[in-house]
This record gives sequence, structure tokens and C-alpha cells, in this order.
Amino acid sequence: MIGPNGSGKSTTLSAVIGLLQPCSGDIVVNETVWFSHDRRVNLSPQSRKVGWVPQGLGLFPHMSVFANVMFGTKRNSNSNKKGNRARVDALCEELNISQFRDRKPGSLSGGEQQRVALARALAGQPDVLLLDEALSAIDVENRSKLRVYIQNYILRSEIPTLMVTHDPVEALLFGDHIVVMEKGAISQQGCRTDVASRPRSSFVASTLGLNYYRVCIDAVSSPTLARSTTLIFVVVATEFVGAGHVVFSPSDVTLSVARPSGSSRNVFEAKVLAVIELPGRVRVILDAGEPIIAEVTTTSSKLLGVEPGKRFFCAVKSTSVVLYR
Repeated sequence: MIGPNGSGKSTTLSAVIGLLQPCSGDIVVNETVWFSHDRRVNLSPQSRKVGWVPQGLGLFPHMSVFANVMFGTKRNSNSNKKGNRARVDALCEELNISQFRDRKPGSLSGGEQQRVALARALAGQPDVLLLDEALSAIDVENRSKLRVYIQNYILRSEIPTLMVTHDPVEALLFGDHIVVMEKGAISQQGCRTDVASRPRSSFVASTLGLNYYRVCIDAVSSPTLARSTTLIFVVVATEFVGAGHVVFSPSDVTLSVARPSGSSRNVFEAKVLAVIELPGRVRVILDAGEPIIAEVTTTSSKLLGVEPGKRFFCAVKSTSVVLYR
């Protein structure tokens, strides 16, 4: 689940856990009904076998790392204490926190605390795993390792997992099914390919770094004219009229000082608002009546003299512009 702050992602997780009662609908895990408004079913949080890594982590400050992780085994009714200890030992080793087992959470870094919270969530062999920004405080190197561990664990255990993240890379890596939430409602959902290639809101497009416009098609023609608020895009022929969406990659936008004479059908004069330097390339934010993002090589940026306030012609080939209903 991805979405801006306050869109309802963490609230959804709280409903699965049983901390909040939905006004309607059902929550079913492995064919077991945890909640049903119509059937008046509402299992207590204690009866729901959930592994949860909340944003605040929820570690007990007075307990050691080992005791915190061991606490997660309390719901393992079919395991003995020796088996639980062996499972905790294995998790501590796999998540590289064995060296901290006797320390208190307050003495650990944010990333180390998150690994402890993940170990505790997995210790109970949950029926469903809920991750609320579980990797946000971990450094880049350890985040990549932990991503691989979580992915392998999910595949190995076949455990249903709900992950809340603001990182589009994590969403596309983990999500078999991606749900976009905005203003308390689902604005888009689908497989990763569909969401990534056909965003249906400016939030999704900006999260993925794409140019996105809501457009209107007046008539079926070849080529087709797609009108946004202030821009008119020339796109390949379409079979529908009415409201639609246009999207294209910043790398498909070329910049030039003079109006280009090539094959690009979409040419807009724009003013540079901001320049963001990235490794080997430069992302240029321009205003053509509506924002346009271009991405050029560092060499091209220097040759063109790209800087805020300067005006350029932005060109995009019609074959690079994706139009969909």
C-alpha cells in the first residue's frame, strides 16, 4: 500500500489487527473470518495471529533484545519453550542482531531497532505479516539485505503480507498487488506493471517520477489530440473519446534552445524552475503552463547551459506519449 500521509494506510492495518472496527466489509485470512460487519463477527486482537512492525516499532524499553523477540512467541501455542528459544536464536542470527541480544532497545540505532521489531513479528509464526514503513530507518546497504530476507521469508512461508511504504522501489519489488490510497479511499490498484505503466493520479505518477496529465479526447482521429488544462498532446490514434490520461517518461523529453525541426509532434516552450543533479544525469523541472519534467545527461545539461529561469523548447515524440482511458 502506497499513498500520501493521512490517506488511511496505517488505519487499514489497525483494522486488520483488530484495534479499529470497520463500518462495513469483511476481513478474511486463510478462509478464517476475522471480521464481518454483516455476520457480526469480530475476533479480538488476541485471537488474530498477526506479525506487526508498526511505525513506532513498539519495543519494550525495559526488556533486552532477546526478551523482546521472545515476547513474540507467546502466541505459539503448539511450541514448547525450548523450540521457541531455538526459533528466536535463529531469527537473531539471520537478522544480524545476535550481538545485541543482551542490550536494551534504547542503546541501539534506529535501523537496529527495526530489525529487532521484525524479528519479534516473525517469532510468532503469524498468519499474516503487517509491515508499516518497516525499512524506513535502515541504511541503504542493510536495507537491500533486509529486502532480500523478507522476500525470501514471504516466498518460503507463503505468508500473506501487507506492506505500507512511501518507497516506490519497495512497492514494485514486493508488491504482487499494489494498492494506492488517497484521502481515505483506494484511488488505484492492480499488478505492479499496470500501476507503474498506467498511473491514475498525479501522486502515483510523481512517486514513479513520470510526467502525467488528465486529458480530454474530443474525437477519434489519426493522429489524436489530447487536451490537458493548458497543453495539447499529439498521440497515436485512439478508439475512445472523453476523459483519459497521458503519461511519458522524463527521459523521453529533449531540450533545445531553438524550436526543433525534427519529427517530434509535441513541442512546448517552457521555463526552467529547478535543476536536480543526479549521478550522470540532470532532472529539469520546467513550466509550460503545466509542469514538465525532463531528464538529460550531465554533459547535455552543461552544453545547453541549463539553469533556473532559462527558457527551452521541450520536445516529445508522439510514440513516446502513452494515452489510456
